[in-house]
Amino acid sequence: LVVRCAPDMLFATTDFDPGGRHEVKHAVTVRTEESLDAEVICELQPGTVVRIQQIGLMSRRRVKIFTMDRVEGWMSAVTRKGEPLLGKIKGSGGPPADQRTLARSEAL
Repeated sequence: LVVRCAPDMLFATTDFDPGGRHEVKHAVTVRTEESLDAEVICELQPGTVVRIQQIGLMSRRRVKIFTMDRVEGWMSAVTRKGEPLLGKIKGSGGPPADQRTLARSEAL
């Protein structure tokens, strides 16, 4: 089986680093493991803020995330075509309130 990626797939995944905070741009499925066959935990809706904990070993498209609602699991950061499912949060004058809540929950 040969899977071809969009030419800018590598570029699309370079914005995702462990510790980075991002906003879900399209509804995404969160799973218990990196595999797309793993058990489904939930679906995250657009606007949900996530913190990337780990980049996938099987695929750089997959990231382990944590939300302020304490959801932890694996999701795709970009589609197979290289379209981003997450967007970087750009702060001006400090993180949004929901990010401060996320930071507090991580300190627990």
